[in-house]
Amino acid sequence: MRHSPDTVPVAIRILMLSAREALRNRGGLLMFFLVPVVFLGAIHITAGLGVISINLYFPGEMLRVLLTVRNVCLVFGAAGVCGFLSAYYALVMFQQPFEYFRFCVFEGLHPAEYLAGRFGMLTMLLTVFAACTTALTGLLVPLTHPEVVFSGYLLLGIIYGALGGIIGTISRDFLVGFLSVAILADLDVAWLQNPVYYTAGQDLDLVRWLPAFYPCQLVFAGAFTEDTNILAVWGSCTYAAASLVLFLVSIASRLWRVRRIRTAHPEGGES
Repeated sequence: MRHSPDTVPVAIRILMLSAREALRNRGGLLMFFLVPVVFLGAIHITAGLGVISINLYFPGEMLRVLLTVRNVCLVFGAAGVCGFLSAYYALVMFQQPFEYFRFCVFEGLHPAEYLAGRFGMLTMLLTVFAACTTALTGLLVPLTHPEVVFSGYLLLGIIYGALGGIIGTISRDFLVGFLSVAILADLDVAWLQNPVYYTAGQDLDLVRWLPAFYPCQLVFAGAFTEDTNILAVWGSCTYAAASLVLFLVSIASRLWRVRRIRTAHPEGGES
């Protein structure tokens, strides 16, 4: 039975609208599928088979694991792609159409309904992307615990998706926002957490406090060891929760401000 618009919850309609926006964004869809394949394919072809050691920080101990450069680069490269694309999609979802939805809130849309619909779509995108990234990585590297690797990619996506969304709500210029998420993801995930090119950085306290540290540790532990890194799980969940709270506060403060103006001046406009 086909539902009329009045029988469909507003949050579901916003989610459906968000899905249509994603489908119309052909460039974004192309990046969604093409970037991981090209990036991991290039690593698989060019990375060497030499052996290096990486440090994994478990509660109360440090485990040194010997791995081939290719396997390390593939798993780590997938993490870098996951972080960047998650931030990019959140930037697109919460920057370009944000003024339109602020107008909708001014006209009576409840902020909670908007947040439920948009966050529902973002969660679906991050989950699908983490699953696809894990599956693609698993085709190239034997993963010990794919479910743990998936959890690490998903938590990394949530953290960087929230950061990308915050940048999107703050910056009105898309190019500035895009460069910001690209630099942030490249500096943290692709450089400072890279065990191949910046191994010494893992011993620095600054690097351990960066957002990508715990998710990357979780991914490597799940990919190459039998034990789940509980410290990395708690650290990743803490960063994900904190970044989501900041993201919600950033959006809600702007939406509720518009709603208060409408309540105070029902016949006027936003100043």
